[in-house]
Amino acid sequence: MMCVQVFMFGFTMWVHGQAKPRDEDSVNSSVDLRVSRHIAVSLMACARPAALNLSLASLERASARYAARWGEVVPVYVSMDCWHDGTDMEGLVGAWNSSKFLVYAVWFKEAREARDAQWADERVARHWLQSVGALFNAGYHYVVHLEEDHAVAWNFFDDLVVLLGWASYAACYNMGCGGDCWGSISGNEGHVTWMEAGNMGVVYSRQFWDRFLQADVRERFCGMRGNWDINVHILQSEGKLPVPCATYAMPRVGHMLNVGSARSGVESQGLPVISLKDSGSGGKRLVDIGRARYALEGYEQGPPLPVEVKAQCMALLGPDLKERVLARLKQEKRVEGRECASGFMALGKPEDAFAGWKKRDAARKIVVMSPYDCEVDMLLFKLEEMGPWIDHFVIVESSVSNSNIARSMCFDKAQVAESAHAPKIIYRESHESAPNFNYWEQEVYVKNQLGLPLVALGLSEDDLVVMMDMDEIIAGKYLKILKYYDHPQGHTAFKISLRWSYYGFEWVNPEPTTVSAVVSWREFRTTCDLKANAVRFNLCGLTGGGVLAMIGWHCSWCFADTGQFIRKIERSSKLEDNQEKFKNLNFLQEQRNKGLWFVDSMPNACFKNGHLLSK
Repeated sequence: MMCVQVFMFGFTMWVHGQAKPRDEDSVNSSVDLRVSRHIAVSLMACARPAALNLSLASLERASARYAARWGEVVPVYVSMDCWHDGTDMEGLVGAWNSSKFLVYAVWFKEAREARDAQWADERVARHWLQSVGALFNAGYHYVVHLEEDHAVAWNFFDDLVVLLGWASYAACYNMGCGGDCWGSISGNEGHVTWMEAGNMGVVYSRQFWDRFLQADVRERFCGMRGNWDINVHILQSEGKLPVPCATYAMPRVGHMLNVGSARSGVESQGLPVISLKDSGSGGKRLVDIGRARYALEGYEQGPPLPVEVKAQCMALLGPDLKERVLARLKQEKRVEGRECASGFMALGKPEDAFAGWKKRDAARKIVVMSPYDCEVDMLLFKLEEMGPWIDHFVIVESSVSNSNIARSMCFDKAQVAESAHAPKIIYRESHESAPNFNYWEQEVYVKNQLGLPLVALGLSEDDLVVMMDMDEIIAGKYLKILKYYDHPQGHTAFKISLRWSYYGFEWVNPEPTTVSAVVSWREFRTTCDLKANAVRFNLCGLTGGGVLAMIGWHCSWCFADTGQFIRKIERSSKLEDNQEKFKNLNFLQEQRNKGLWFVDSMPNACFKNGHLLSK
């Protein structure tokens, strides 16, 4: 039996290399991930039982203190991707479990087995991806990353909650940092600095992780060689991930010494010594001491990883949010000769729509306005595609439908929380009926509520205001041009044409949708008199710069649940569509699968092998 000594918090604690005996509330550690609280700990481990015991001992004390104060326990998931000869690692973890210290063993052996052993650092990166990602997938809002050679101060969780509250707007947090804390180390427990994410007691928010899962970020990460934490640091320095992270300049987590390497599987027999001062910032005032020194100056990264290794990484991450929305919308096709293939979302060339545009000195703000009628999948798709390039997304939902009858409100912040761009939403409710209702009046009334919040946004004269229905999307690459470039004649009012599809992105109308959509803030405030429907109707009478052709998509009646068709029919301004024959679920599903427009049962077109088929 190996016995090691650790000096922590002013006293000495002895922990045996074997599992510590426990005769209360012992449970099986092989349990499913569960959602009981907002915060969870991911403790990565690999073949170092003595170090793992020490780490769990420190976490148990921190958990007991937190539970006594707040009546909650933060669950700890020990994420393992390798074995240790002679030690039952799962049994070791399970022996720590009690009603006051929830700790579970989770195996991610594929992170190791599906790897080319030549790339040890990259294998650890895959383990990190799976362990952190699994907890966000389970529904936690914050995930704390620790490793088996990390020990925490006994007020770790108390001070974590304080930091989350003090800097609630941050996307990531560090409970500690190595060395001189990048020039910001402090003996004052209330000092908070700002830096990139570390690898020791780093806390990721859902906002941070959702951005990480964006296609451009994860593809870049999966092709990078080297340590995962340095690669995350690089992504932050490139502006691909939120930065900086709120960081305690007096660490609440320490690194054990002389415990070997998870990459080599060798565990040192030395005495790991950790020295952490018991801080106790709970109830004390935190002080911002400014930005820490950038730590990676002069860092040289190796060549990209092989394509097959990158593909393994991408597979571990699974589909991103936009891909999941597309999968929900995709229907079984039941018409021979009109099945769809790749290329169905193809758009025009940038040089066609934006020929001669000139680079601006500074980016302009873009505000998008859309009414909302339970189109949650379209909202998510819109946030993911347009979110990186817009500054505000104004949404108005009415308790009176477009057909002038009462409707239930359905916007739910929790449904869009998985998008990193959800904080850009400005949500407003409308509870008034339009006077003298006949046909379109209620829809016009609700749309005109969209412009009211813009007055308080501090917009500049040439910032852009975009009026679109929820099922209309401008592709991100074109929004980027609108943000950073000017029309050669200085025009700021435009119509746009969009690839028009039904029910999903596969059934495509041969003709595009053309709508009046874009004006400047000056034009919206003066000529349009803040009326969004005036933009929609005729660009407020402005001549403008013509039509920006094929710069996005109009996905009409795009719901994952066909049952939503019935609710939309009943609420629509088109009262003539509100007929019983159009509200039969079996009829609607058949029309959807065959790509038939339900009003007249006429077929839509479809892409096949990249070419648009006629009706």
